[in-house]
Amino acid sequence: MIFTYQPYPVRVVFGYPLVDAVRKEIIPVKERAVWIIASSRFEGLVETLSENRLFPIAGRSREVVQHVPEEIVKREIQVIKKVRPDLLLSIGGGSATGLAKAIALEYPVPIWAAPTTYSGSEMTNIYGILSSGKKIVGRDEKVLPKTVFYDPSLSENLPKGLAVKSAMNAMAHLIEAVYSTNNNPLSYQNAIQGIRSVYNGMIDMSIQNRMDTEINEKFLLGSCLAGKTLCEVSMALHHKAAHVLGGSFGMDHAGVHTVLLPYVFNFQWPHLEKQMKNDFWNIFSKGHPPSILQKTAKKLGAPVTLRELGFQKKDAEKAASQLMALTFDNPAPMNQASLTSLLKNAYDGTLE
Repeated sequence: MIFTYQPYPVRVVFGYPLVDAVRKEIIPVKERAVWIIASSRFEGLVETLSENRLFPIAGRSREVVQHVPEEIVKREIQVIKKVRPDLLLSIGGGSATGLAKAIALEYPVPIWAAPTTYSGSEMTNIYGILSSGKKIVGRDEKVLPKTVFYDPSLSENLPKGLAVKSAMNAMAHLIEAVYSTNNNPLSYQNAIQGIRSVYNGMIDMSIQNRMDTEINEKFLLGSCLAGKTLCEVSMALHHKAAHVLGGSFGMDHAGVHTVLLPYVFNFQWPHLEKQMKNDFWNIFSKGHPPSILQKTAKKLGAPVTLRELGFQKKDAEKAASQLMALTFDNPAPMNQASLTSLLKNAYDGTLE
């Protein structure tokens, strides 16, 4: 029971419709001009915010792209610095939140985030920018959103395939938080609770074969806890591999998380402490957790091999080299051969 714990000041507004929640939050800052970051698919919601005259809208970023390409960030910042908004409001998944964070690095104003998926990025001080074919990832307090609005109506109509992959994204952060080499009892218990919430939602979805309000709320609560723990402790091999495959090989972020998680989890399993294994067994019905997680994802129609995502098996060694060039702590020992083998197994669908 000797540990340090650093919580981060994020105000969470859960369950309220976004317009109503923003109306309550904006009162102390009513005259502030807001820059909205939202792709075209949220046109109706942005119009509703505008029609309600909750705040002056200084402008809007519509070019929301996965992995946050540096060239887009530079274009947006040029315009924003001329307009000088007082607040950034992102509406969307991790890409929208990521663009807001990248802008805040250069133009530090408060971020309000309304997530529409389960990535958990909205609860973290972590940013990622794709530059010269590689994803640059860092931490900075300037990018930590001040307020997060979890409006269930924004995610309850997610297509099933996207919902499952996004939930697995949250699950990946939670599982890595459990075995993080700098975890603590508080983050640990939050992660366990988050895993239970997301997994129960996945089981319910596999039975009902559809999304409903309760499942969506379980996923949202899990994603909130995933982001919180992701912010508080360091991530290991899974998280680094997802960024390498996404940034350097142009692969879908949530898809990579979904596929890789059981393989990396299995890679770490022999090196986890007994208490961790017991907690995982209790959640995953006493079976082998990596296998159960993969079977559940497959039952829900999610991809379970890198081949399905378009990865080339010949690139496994190259990706492993990039991983070995990174510096991070990990429960299991790593070398070029073992990481190459892991990625090839993930390509073939072999969970050894």
